[in-house]
Amino acid sequence: MFKKLKRKILNWTNSNIPWTNVYGLARSIIAMSTALTLAFNDSYILFKPAAGIPEYPQCNGISNISIFCLFSNKYIYLEIIRWLCVILLVIIASGWRPCITGILHWWISYSFHASALTVDGGDQVAAVITLLLIPLTLTDPRKWHWQVMDKNILIWDQKTRYTSLLAFATSWVIRFQVAVLYLNSSVAKLKTSEWLDGTAVYYYIQQPMLGMPSILKDIFNPILTSSLVVIPTW
Repeated sequence: MFKKLKRKILNWTNSNIPWTNVYGLARSIIAMSTALTLAFNDSYILFKPAAGIPEYPQCNGISNISIFCLFSNKYIYLEIIRWLCVILLVIIASGWRPCITGILHWWISYSFHASALTVDGGDQVAAVITLLLIPLTLTDPRKWHWQVMDKNILIWDQKTRYTSLLAFATSWVIRFQVAVLYLNSSVAKLKTSEWLDGTAVYYYIQQPMLGMPSILKDIFNPILTSSLVVIPTW
């Protein structure tokens, strides 16, 4: 029975390729999102002391591995590292050498989440997803994650079969993780009156840390202050 199951799994693996430009697009979106955050917010905004957090960036415990903790916390060094991360993230988003840039992507995403003060749930998700993507990227044999691989040309030796199986298992773990994430998010929102009546986005946009800048508020204010705010909320 186990031999038959193993044969079926290997045959299915041989007829499918996990390293696609679809997963590549996901990497590019995550990388560019973090790159834009770092590019348009200087270190004075991202790294600052707060209540109960006198040191910045945070470099205690496991946060010591953060790229922002490599040098002293002077803003000149933080600015250099910030722009270095932007350059690296642009390279990652370009799709070059996933087997090399996959670990770099996680390191930057984790470092930003662990060290910066002005982060939200999206930054935490980016740190988790880039970590889960590492088995996919390490086993990706392509030079660019945009390349389309032909399963008829790929040499299906034992190593390729097992790395492909590992990559497929990783992709399904990520799918399950994201499904649980959105299930939890949707159920939690059902307990909040602002999400139920459709006004939550209005209050979220007004937050000085995570909301829109004043120029965009002026543009979208007619929508946010009308009943149309229900549409982006729901």
